[in-house]
Amino acid sequence: MGRMIVAAALLALGPCAATADESLARIRALLDAQPRLRAEFDQTKRSAELERPVLAHGRMLVWREAGVLWQIEQPVKMLVVLREDVTIQIDANGRRRTQRADDDAAAARAGRILGALLNGDTATLEQWFDIASRIDAQQWSIALTPRRGAVAAFLRSMQVSGDKYVRTVAIDEVNGDSTQISFRNHRDAAPLTSEEAGLLGVR
Repeated sequence: MGRMIVAAALLALGPCAATADESLARIRALLDAQPRLRAEFDQTKRSAELERPVLAHGRMLVWREAGVLWQIEQPVKMLVVLREDVTIQIDANGRRRTQRADDDAAAARAGRILGALLNGDTATLEQWFDIASRIDAQQWSIALTPRRGAVAAFLRSMQVSGDKYVRTVAIDEVNGDSTQISFRNHRDAAPLTSEEAGLLGVR
């Protein structure tokens, strides 16, 4: 569950004349215009091992130059800090677990996927996924299918949709588990609090 929260943690009905490259470029342009965001999210995790779905709620902060803060508020409190070189998990008691990218390639990869999804960084996504996209005006959707390798070992597919923001992410895992995330109340992220700036390494 934790890996998919991070990985999720997450691109369009388009004119038939638009090529895949053109639609991706248009999606990227929409998301590029929103480099610093706050939003709330609702997440539903379904698993054959669970009697009922697990619901989670929280908020996120995307600061394109620095990383992502993923704050789970219910059912348990946990903050995940996703930066290019490090992933930090902080539990409700303030205990920290730090993973360097060099030490935990899987966590680093999951963090990069989430950041790329929220930032519209299709160049990074194309390192691991085949991408099918469609766009109509500002409404778009993207289907991501992992290529062979580490990502394909645990992830079957991702579906992402939105407008000028990412609105929904649907994740299907190889083991049959699934996660749906919806985002709401998008707004400008500035200014950062001193704590947020410290966690993201922003001066």
